[in-house]
Amino acid sequence: MLISIMLAASAAVQAPTVTVEQVATLPPAELGQRILGSTRLPIVEAFRYQEHLEPPTPRGKPTVIRVVLYEQASDSGEEGFCQKVRYMVRLKPAIADANGHLPLAPTALVTPSTLYRWKTTDGSGPACEGEGHDFLSVSDSDAKAVFAVIRLLAKVQNDAPDHLPPQLTGTVDDEEGRDGFYAAGEAGPITDWRTALSDFPVSKIRAHRRGEPTNLGLNWSFRAGEWTVDVTYAVGRITHLSFRRFEQGPS
Repeated sequence: MLISIMLAASAAVQAPTVTVEQVATLPPAELGQRILGSTRLPIVEAFRYQEHLEPPTPRGKPTVIRVVLYEQASDSGEEGFCQKVRYMVRLKPAIADANGHLPLAPTALVTPSTLYRWKTTDGSGPACEGEGHDFLSVSDSDAKAVFAVIRLLAKVQNDAPDHLPPQLTGTVDDEEGRDGFYAAGEAGPITDWRTALSDFPVSKIRAHRRGEPTNLGLNWSFRAGEWTVDVTYAVGRITHLSFRRFEQGPS
């Protein structure tokens, strides 16, 4: 189901590669070439990560630089979905000189994974390409079910408002709107779940969680943009949608 991408250590490690300054300044394609060498598709997005989570490195101690790189998106082979390969990279620890500058550091570890995104269908941008944080990581065990529920959610959204299934019910809790932060195009808090369904950015689903099954069916939760939707799914149909719009820290 998922595409597994393995990089041989001999191919991934190229010494020397980059400095921390180059991580911040080089174009993504050039940075990817220096760190990874050739990739299947060009690197289009790159940045240093976890920097804000770590305390300053004491003088004379090695600094570990971590970089995330995203390939250009492409069709995935899964109906309706695009894919993007993400490379989580750790450079070999390096010690800064007397002026605080870090030397060139070779790649120590590369961990690739394949992410997915429902194709954009509103005509507002490329069908596949998007920012890396708008792509979804899904395990082999969950992939079939997750893809099926997202397809159904997209269909329900596309069919609304005139052709909603008669068994479908919904709720909405617009916390942001009640606090005065209205959704784009809205003049107040959203109180109709059908409006939330229309606003929900299916192509930006970036996280999912399997809930406990109930007598009403299976439950899945999806996070996209500032929205979360809890989906109840039974006998190949979505029967209930519960939308919530609230502030959430980086995920």
